[in-house]
This record gives sequence, C-alpha cells and structure tokens, in this order.
Amino acid sequence: MGRLADVIVRLRGRDYPLVTGLVARMGGREVFLPAEQVADLGTEKIALTSPRVDLRHFERREGEVLLRADVLGHRVIDVADAELVRAYDIELEQRPGDGC
Repeated sequence: MGRLADVIVRLRGRDYPLVTGLVARMGGREVFLPAEQVADLGTEKIALTSPRVDLRHFERREGEVLLRADVLGHRVIDVADAELVRAYDIELEQRPGDGC
C-alpha cells in the first residue's frame, strides 16, 4: 500500500532512543503510523495490527528525530571512539518492554 519513508524516535537521555512511529508514503502523501500499530518490521514489508490508517498528512512534533532525514548522511559523534563520523546506516533492535 505504501513505502517506508522514515522512522521516528524520541531521545531518552542515556537510554537508547525509542521508536515512536513510522512515516509511510502512501498515495503521494506522508502519513504517520504509530509504533503500537506495527506488528512486524521486516526487511521487505511492515505488518500492521489494524488495516486502518490515519491518512492525514504527517506533521513532525517537537522532540521527534527522523532517522533518515536527521541522522543518515549527517555527521554524528561516535561516543565509544570520541570522534566525529558520518552515519551511513542505522541498526534497529527490539528490546523487551520497548514496543516497536
């Protein structure tokens, strides 16, 4: 039905960022899919818990970080090596109790 456009996270201090939702491109517009509605995030498809999708245009909220738009291709600090590096990929991991 659509394509994944971005992944939305919220920063949580020293904890890993929490995925709060996805931005999907559907019918020429970008829409928000809440993390709670994502049943499975696979490499080829995303399974939702409900066929209902809010088709209103996605609007970014205060404090949201878009992984593709804000992180990929940008310079970030590699804390372990204390150096500035360019982010070319991002690894997502599901952790117990964190939802999506």
